[in-house]
This record gives sequence, C-alpha cells and structure tokens, in this order.
Amino acid sequence: MDVGASTGADSSNTEPKFEVNDADPGAFILLRNQPQDPNGITVGDEFEIGIHLGNPGGEPATGEVSVELTPPNEDESVQTASTNIDGDAEIPPGEARFFTLGRFDATVAGDWELTAASGIEQVSDSYDKTIEVKERSDD
Repeated sequence: MDVGASTGADSSNTEPKFEVNDADPGAFILLRNQPQDPNGITVGDEFEIGIHLGNPGGEPATGEVSVELTPPNEDESVQTASTNIDGDAEIPPGEARFFTLGRFDATVAGDWELTAASGIEQVSDSYDKTIEVKERSDD
C-alpha cells in the first residue's frame, strides 16, 4: 500500500524525547502509533494508523518509510503500508511529525504488532508496538 498523509503539524512538544546528532544526516525514528478509530478496532474493520516520526539527524529527513502490521497468529498475512515524506512533509532536524498510514484490514482478534520497516532507522525505547483488535460483538 502506498497511502499516507501528513498533518504537517510539528508535534515535537508531545513526543518522547530523542537524542539529536547535528553531524548525522536526516533520518527517521518511530516514536509512537495511534490507531485512527476512536471506538477501537474490531474484526472486519478497515482502519488507518497514525504514526509519529522524529528526525534525530542534523539535516531535514526525507524519503519513503514503511511500517508492518503483524497479526497475532501465523495463519494471517503481515500487512505493509508506506508513504513518501518530502517537500512540505519533510521533518526538520530535532522535530517530529504525524503521518497517517493504511488502510489495514482487521482479519483476526488479538494483539497485533506495528513495527518499523524500510526507511525507519530507529525506534524509540518507549514505543509501544501493540495494536489491539477486538472481536465484533453480536448486538
């Protein structure tokens, strides 16, 4: 999937802290994720996930980034989403921005894991990779 959008908003004030090295080129660090369904995700839903990326380098960070959503069992497929970060969406040194990725398919209940894939060089120590998918109720 190549679906992604940026709010363009600087969210560095609300993100986990990360070390910036001015001598390094621009890079991406995955800070946190935020499913975009306020009522939670249930089996059968299509959903997007917001990710917060920071730039620990000394130059603007640009390029294609991907995440992988891994289901809680081996019978289901890993789902991947990516976006290209450039132009107005580039992340200045030491700052963080919010991007929306997906459409993912909730095919099974359980704790899925959203992990960094291509283009994301680091993951914050405080990053929680769990995405909970609940069973659909019969009401």
